[in-house]
Amino acid sequence: MKAVRFHEHGGPEVLKYEDVPEPKVSATEALVRVKACAMNHLDLWTRKGMPGVKVPLPHISGCDIAGEVAAVGDLAARVKVGDKIVVAPGLSCMQCAACLMGRDNQCRQYEIIGGYRMDGGFAEYVRIPEVNAIPLPASLSFEQAAAIPLVFLTAWNMLVNQARVSAGEEVLVMTTRDPCEPCRGVETSLRDPLMQTALRGVRLVRVDIDVFEEDLAEIKMPASRYPGFFLLSLDIRPADGIDGGEWDEDIAQNIAPVLGAFVRRQYTLRREPWTTLPGSGIRL
Repeated sequence: MKAVRFHEHGGPEVLKYEDVPEPKVSATEALVRVKACAMNHLDLWTRKGMPGVKVPLPHISGCDIAGEVAAVGDLAARVKVGDKIVVAPGLSCMQCAACLMGRDNQCRQYEIIGGYRMDGGFAEYVRIPEVNAIPLPASLSFEQAAAIPLVFLTAWNMLVNQARVSAGEEVLVMTTRDPCEPCRGVETSLRDPLMQTALRGVRLVRVDIDVFEEDLAEIKMPASRYPGFFLLSLDIRPADGIDGGEWDEDIAQNIAPVLGAFVRRQYTLRREPWTTLPGSGIRL
């Protein structure tokens, strides 16, 4: 079969389109004929190489996969040849406490198909555990389905599981990092009644850009300016944003009027001209 893989870490020039052996499935696996595979930032990090992470070479990346079942193992009972599926990319032990509680992403053995060790979907075929095959709804194309697994679920986990946001809430994401003196000033101001009034009815989610760098990259959240505040669009990407350059000293008296107007879409007198950031729709 044809596949795109790399034999060494580096830039795009290390990618090779070449013939490779077709994967052989075990008794509980399925062979998927890849119809669509999205580009994820993890694919870039894996290709470039990451300190402390050993990737067996040569390697086929591609984590977000949709396709048709081409073959199944002798003990596979969940899928059959011809089924249209989207691939759940997570692999875990399925035995530890985290896995048994439905938090398999917290498993100590957790990894991702197409991630660090197992070959992924930048190929004509990919082998997966049959339990990772999710039936593809008729309303979704292969391309649409391939956009879901890592990108959408990362955003969903941040908003629904971690921030516990409910329908109809306005979400304001604050990006910060440590050490950062302006960030400390802004965080201290949040306790002031002026700020609490300005942010009434708004769910504020604080995100450390050093801890959640990969998650922010997934939803194209700018991390170069901090402290920053961003309103989310319906596709869970930044719709608009401001940063500390819009006020002077980091105290509630200065920040509250700006944030209050911003979250109500009434902040029009920006100090700096903002342009479109490709891929996110945000003016920054």
